[in-house]
Amino acid sequence: MLLFTDILECSERIKILKYLIQEKRDNTKNISEHINSLKEKNHTRELRLPKYRDRVEKLGSYVKNNMKSEINNRIHELNRKKDVLKKVVQRNIELLIRHVFPIDKINPTSKSSNECLSEMESALAEASKTSFVRGKHTYNTEKEP
Repeated sequence: MLLFTDILECSERIKILKYLIQEKRDNTKNISEHINSLKEKNHTRELRLPKYRDRVEKLGSYVKNNMKSEINNRIHELNRKKDVLKKVVQRNIELLIRHVFPIDKINPTSKSSNECLSEMESALAEASKTSFVRGKHTYNTEKEP
C-alpha cells in the first residue's frame, strides 16, 4: 500500500510539473508574440521617422527665417515709438518749464546775505501761497492748519 501511494504521489507531481511546464511555454509564447508585435510597431515608426524629421527641419527653417523678419519689424517699430515718446516727453518738459515753472535769469547783486535770505524767505512764502490754475497764478485763500 505504501508503494502504491508513493506511485500516486509521484504521478500527481508529474502532472503538476507538466502543467507548470505547459503554462510556462504558453506564457513564453505570449511574451514573444507581444515582443514581436512591439518590434513590428517600432519598425513602422522608424520608417515614418525620417518623414517627420524632414517636416521638423522645414518648420524650423520657416520659423527661423520668417520670425527673424517679424522680430526685426517689431524692433524697428519699437524704436520708432521710443523716439516719438522721447520727443513728446521733451516737449512736455519744455511746456512745464515755460508755463508752470518759469525760470528767469537773476543777476546777482551786492546785497548782504541777510537781505538775500529774507528776500528768498518772503519769495518762498509768497510762492507757497500761490497756485497756477488755468494759465494764471492765483493766491490761496484757505487757512493753513
